[in-house]
Amino acid sequence: MFLEKRKSDMRENSPRPVPPREDPYPAEAEKARGATIELRRPWQRTVFIGGLFGAFIVATLTLLSAG
Repeated sequence: MFLEKRKSDMRENSPRPVPPREDPYPAEAEKARGATIELRRPWQRTVFIGGLFGAFIVATLTLLSAG
């Protein structure tokens, strides 16, 4: 009896399926496929280059500590 009640509760509370969107990729996503990174401000360039440099340093230190 307990299981019967629990199953009916689950059916009532289950989320309704969301209908699919007509266009799975909005127009902005189509533009982003050009593989270009637009860094318009100097601080954006600095952060991006710093991130690349930081990743390189971490990878180098990891390889040196493993060897």
